[in-house]
Amino acid sequence: MFPLDYLMTFGLLLLIVFIVSEFSHKLNVVAVPLLIISGIIIGPYGVGIVKKFEGLEFFGELGFLFLVFLAGLEIKGVKNVKWKNVGELAIILASVSFFVGFGIVYMFGYHPPAYLLATPLLIGTIFQSSSVGEIIPIINHTPKLRDKIGNTLIPTVVLLDTISLIGLSIILHWYKNPNFMNLILFAIFLFIFVFIGSKYLPKIGKWIFTRYKSSYEEMEIIFFMALLFMMIGISELIGLEPIVAAFLTGLFLGESIKDEEIYGKLNSIGKGFLIPIFFILVGMDTNISVFLKSADYIYLVIAIVLGLMVSKLIGGYIYSKIFKKDLSLLGIVFFPQLGATLVASKIGLQYGLIDEPLFTSIVVMAITTALATPFLVTRIFGKLEKSDIKNHTVILGGGIIGGYAASALSLLKEEFIIVENDKTKCDELKLKGYKCVLGNPTNRAILDAVNINEAKYALVLLSSSKDSVIAVRYIREKNSKCKIIAMVHNERERKILQGISDEILYPETLTGMNIIWHIMKLINEEQNKR
Repeated sequence: MFPLDYLMTFGLLLLIVFIVSEFSHKLNVVAVPLLIISGIIIGPYGVGIVKKFEGLEFFGELGFLFLVFLAGLEIKGVKNVKWKNVGELAIILASVSFFVGFGIVYMFGYHPPAYLLATPLLIGTIFQSSSVGEIIPIINHTPKLRDKIGNTLIPTVVLLDTISLIGLSIILHWYKNPNFMNLILFAIFLFIFVFIGSKYLPKIGKWIFTRYKSSYEEMEIIFFMALLFMMIGISELIGLEPIVAAFLTGLFLGESIKDEEIYGKLNSIGKGFLIPIFFILVGMDTNISVFLKSADYIYLVIAIVLGLMVSKLIGGYIYSKIFKKDLSLLGIVFFPQLGATLVASKIGLQYGLIDEPLFTSIVVMAITTALATPFLVTRIFGKLEKSDIKNHTVILGGGIIGGYAASALSLLKEEFIIVENDKTKCDELKLKGYKCVLGNPTNRAILDAVNINEAKYALVLLSSSKDSVIAVRYIREKNSKCKIIAMVHNERERKILQGISDEILYPETLTGMNIIWHIMKLINEEQNKR
């Protein structure tokens, strides 16, 4: 088929992103594998309607930089971390995964003299990483994991990605400059980069948020973008790979983000456009037909997929037995290999350290683990139990307003259940005797678990406009009789929700009513004194 021109290409890619996002949301599956498969279909090894060009490659590069940047930011929501436990689990998993990955490709002939030693070393570091974006929802939807070891798993994934990406940078630096003194200098510069970044970037981030919070000019977003690319520029001067700088910058700035709206805006830029483009480009670079050329390539992909899974299982089993955690199949949680894995593989392909069959095998591994992990975790560790409560009120969001609503309903002796995404808040609500489910209020499995089908009322009190719209639409789809009271943050959101919500509330209205109540109280007290 004839390739499309530039503008039509972007239009088609955005249409694919929209369709895949909607389709994956309906099926409750991860969108990334579907984006990669879409890239395979439309790319040069498929029907060939999309041809890569410089502008598309540029957006793809921005996509993988944003991907690892947002992965670094994921540390922001983790509290009460026992870093000793995190370090122990990360060291065991990283060690086992590295040696299994190294051993597999070495046995398949990827070693000197035919290949550089950097190739098996690179695969070893790729095996160490995981996928923060997929693992967090899996943990939140699995009470057994979340309650026992939830605060250990997420930092462990972030630490594994850190180890993997720094290892990748060292290997590539050694590959480009095979000189021991250069490697020592690089290690010194890397230490200085990490030390200065970890010490000063959080302070700068907090100052910017205080100075430009909620500005009409979106100054805080502009600052984040500028700082990200400045750090990448500095990293290139010392020979550090841009993806490592992007990840570390996200890691350093994560704790300074207190406003979910800021994180939502960054997510919209990345996950709404740039990151999907990157995954589609990964698919376009994937030549599935390579497996038809030799049976050895089929054995290679089987070894890569099974080897990755076995390495994670062994690592999780060792940790469970040594530290008596009663989670012998814990390694399953670390199966997903999307973000850092695909980025590192793409870079390895560009440098010539990974050939086409090996790259395609890694992509197949990423697709397989992404699709299989949620199913396996649910089957092995159990899923959320569905509440048998009926004719109740569901409160989405356990913040200040949600807490007031819960208090009022409790006084009225009405049945209710709260959905809250923050573990600390959820635990506080439980201490008050309220029923609270920890999880994303927009997730269909969570809403089904609180029996939204049988709910009498739904109070949607979320801080994100996008989340409010998603939640309200699903509630209305599942339960047409449910009375929905939604809190909105702007006029656009009000117009969207007006037709499907029964009542619309502005936070400013609630604040105004509270102020009026206090004024009337003061006036009444003054009159009584007279």
